[in-house]
Amino acid sequence: GIVYPNHRMLVCAVALAIFLAGCPSQGVREDRTITSSADSKSVAFQHGRKGVYVRSAGELMKVFQPSDDVIATSTPQFSPVDDRTIFCTAAPPASSGVPKQDTPARDDWDANPEGRDFHERNVTYSCWLRDPNGEPVKLFTAQCGHSGYVAANLAVHWRHDGQRIWHIEQIEDGRHRLMLFDIASGQSEYVGSPIADELVFDISPDGGTLVCVAGSERANAFFDGIWVRELPEGKWWRVDGSENLLRGSGVPLLEAVRASLPVWRPADSQG
Repeated sequence: GIVYPNHRMLVCAVALAIFLAGCPSQGVREDRTITSSADSKSVAFQHGRKGVYVRSAGELMKVFQPSDDVIATSTPQFSPVDDRTIFCTAAPPASSGVPKQDTPARDDWDANPEGRDFHERNVTYSCWLRDPNGEPVKLFTAQCGHSGYVAANLAVHWRHDGQRIWHIEQIEDGRHRLMLFDIASGQSEYVGSPIADELVFDISPDGGTLVCVAGSERANAFFDGIWVRELPEGKWWRVDGSENLLRGSGVPLLEAVRASLPVWRPADSQG
């Protein structure tokens, strides 16, 4: 592991090499996590075509029904400061020319209890915000080059203040970068992240450190590897030796980048 200021530590998954060598999947695995609010009094989850659900005060409520053109729905995420939730839906881009009725059939939910596999295709995704006392409201839309960004819950994360949202955006050359959306202004800004064919990110539990993993199909890609930035004013730096990501045969690049994302270990944990 790598020790950072205030004894924060990032630990790469021990099973990474085994996973990449033996994973038979040809797609990116869907996330089916059940999330809980900061006070643990509410939980939320997505159930494919059946929609998004929240359980609060002992009552289970469907809070969102995806439209017919939705390919994937992400796991809802509770705000760090209250009971608001965000989630994303992915649909074919309007410019794709794919009519709704021709949207590829989705795998049966119950046939894949560990999560369905999602494959590479350009999508437009929408980020929705739900207040506990209201209906979900669309905050913004963005492009990405793989439906797995939404299905695997890789597209968005709350900022620790509950007022802004980190999110992935695909740019004109097909690569991806990290943006920060401000709820009050309704605007996104680029945060100087690595730019790569595939990009995943995470934030430390205290909101003080941002991590990205960048991977590219292109030779000699400058940004490939694990990048770290201390917030709010720190500069990005790459972890030594991380530029050559492990990738098993047949494993999609996005899944390999996802599997390379470090995990946070509490400062007081052992090992």
